[in-house]
Amino acid sequence: MRLEHKKLGVSAELQDELLQRHVEAYFVALRDLGGEKNLDLSTPQRLGNYVRAGCKAGILNTIHAEDVDGMKPAAVAWLAQKLDSHIAQALTIPPE
Repeated sequence: MRLEHKKLGVSAELQDELLQRHVEAYFVALRDLGGEKNLDLSTPQRLGNYVRAGCKAGILNTIHAEDVDGMKPAAVAWLAQKLDSHIAQALTIPPE
């Protein structure tokens, strides 16, 4: 899935279909990035870690975790929001 926000100058590719391995890898990476001080992180730090974890898990395919530090904070927040929505959709059980 292609993501683009022209005003922020961001374009990225999200893995179209998330599998269990992607979601598990995302949460492992998120835990590793935050460590024991996860609750003490500021909102911008948490949002950056969401995007970094998405990169490490292979969900965000065109951005590298190392790129996040050089991005605009609003771009990171936007990507984190899109990533969160995508993961939430993957975890939603459709009606029978």
